[in-house]
Amino acid sequence: MKKQSLEKLTGLTAASIAMGVSTEAAIIASPTVPSGGLTTPSSLGTIYWDIDNDGTDDFSFTLSSLYTNITSSIQTVLKMADLGDARVAGVDGNPLHFKQLTGGTYLGTTSDGFSFSPTARNRSILSFWSSTVSSYLYLGTDLNDGGWSLGDTGYFGFKFTSNGNTHYGWAEMTLSTTSAQATINEAWYNDTPDGIVEVGVAIPEPAEVGLGLGVLALGAAGLRRMRQNCK
Repeated sequence: MKKQSLEKLTGLTAASIAMGVSTEAAIIASPTVPSGGLTTPSSLGTIYWDIDNDGTDDFSFTLSSLYTNITSSIQTVLKMADLGDARVAGVDGNPLHFKQLTGGTYLGTTSDGFSFSPTARNRSILSFWSSTVSSYLYLGTDLNDGGWSLGDTGYFGFKFTSNGNTHYGWAEMTLSTTSAQATINEAWYNDTPDGIVEVGVAIPEPAEVGLGLGVLALGAAGLRRMRQNCK
């Protein structure tokens, strides 16, 4: 087993214990994000994202257009909407904005520079203006104020409700540089209600899970021996 994997596992396990979260929590991949990613509409319309495939849609992505007479241009806009109790992690002080999170951030704990909007939000992701003269791609205000840039591949956090329980998760998203489109490359969530997740860390290999629990039984001395063996 790689040393890095061991450190991530023991770090997450220790954090879970310190926060009173069961180490049996399962971080699982969203079954509705295909291997090639979940891509937003390329033509006008809406697609829905049911994170845990429980039959209830959590977010939607809509591509719409508007013709402007003043500039004789067409504006094509991609928006992401919160559905039901689902929310995207926003900026502290203004949770309506869509914050780009750094790897290692924990969700399901006390806010670490982000917060969730108390109300549903229809967030502007990308806007493409096209006319007979020129065309431009703009980043939506909600993302721009959340630390995103055109072409970014970054993380965002989310929470959603399933069977009356709140679950936290993270996703990696890539923004286009040529059109009003984005792709959710992968998404993971904790299937234990109110359980924490660490942004950028997916489920460990089965052998690592067992080993991680063994580390807790071994104590500090055992952990030092294991780290030496992993060098």
